[in-house]
This record gives sequence, C-alpha cells and structure tokens, in this order.
Amino acid sequence: MNCHYHVDGLSKNKNLYDAFKEHFGKSLMIRDSQLWTVCELFKTFYILKETAEVLGRGGAHYTTNPCKDIIINKDETDRINNVVLPAVFDALYNILERGQKKDSQDKELVAILVEGDTQKAYDYMIENHITTDDLKNIDGIIDSDFSALHSFYWKQKHKNK
Repeated sequence: MNCHYHVDGLSKNKNLYDAFKEHFGKSLMIRDSQLWTVCELFKTFYILKETAEVLGRGGAHYTTNPCKDIIINKDETDRINNVVLPAVFDALYNILERGQKKDSQDKELVAILVEGDTQKAYDYMIENHITTDDLKNIDGIIDSDFSALHSFYWKQKHKNK
C-alpha cells in the first residue's frame, strides 16, 4: 500500500508524538524510543522549509515586504535546501529503515529471552537500537523478563560510563 501524508496535518490539535500514536496505532513501525526523534526531525523540516521560503522570497509573501532586500539570502537558502534538509531526510530514512525490521527484531529478542541469556539479549538491544522504553510494547516479553533485562540494561549502561 502506498500512502502520502503531510505530517504537519496530523498535529493540528495535539503534539506530533501523540498524533502519530493515535493515527497509526499498532501499525506504527517506529519504536517509541525513536518516535520523539522522528517528531523533532519532521518539525525541523517544516520550520526549515518555511525559513528557506522566506529567505528566498524576501518575506512571508502576503504582499511586497519593504525589508525584502535585507531578508533575501540566497546562500542560506541554498545551504538549507542542499545541505541541511538532505541531512534531516537521511536521519529520518535511517529511522524508518530500522522500523521496517521492528517485528522480526522483536521476535528475535523474545526468542533470546526465552533461552534465558540476558547478556545476549542486552547485546542484541544495543546492536539494534532497542531501549528499555521499547520493551513495554514488545509482545511476548513477560514481566519477569522485562524486570531482569531492564535491570541488566541499566547496570551495563552505568558501568560503561
């Protein structure tokens, strides 16, 4: 299925994080730990888009802006469009590509936990950018596995500081 969204339209009356969760529900393939970053990147994109438009036109485009000549900045418009926005899109694509592997990674993590290998589960989490916040939404992780892995995860994180 192909979809076309204007993400800024999702968040008219609420923050983008909640709008994503509400709109996509269980079909959202982005981990909770990555969703705030996705929201940040989308908001940054929309702000930069408007900034480049104002800097390129010399105003908000309601009418002729008397400050047009000092607003126009072709170099900054080019930098936003050719350097900054592509970097923002690359960061978004990286998260979305990881999201496509979410279901298979979740199943693999559950299988590792069933084996009882907490160290291996922790290593798998680190390798695949899975945080303890993400564990709550993985089907098949029971409370005792969550507690053990959560404790081990944070012991390792603090030990490695």
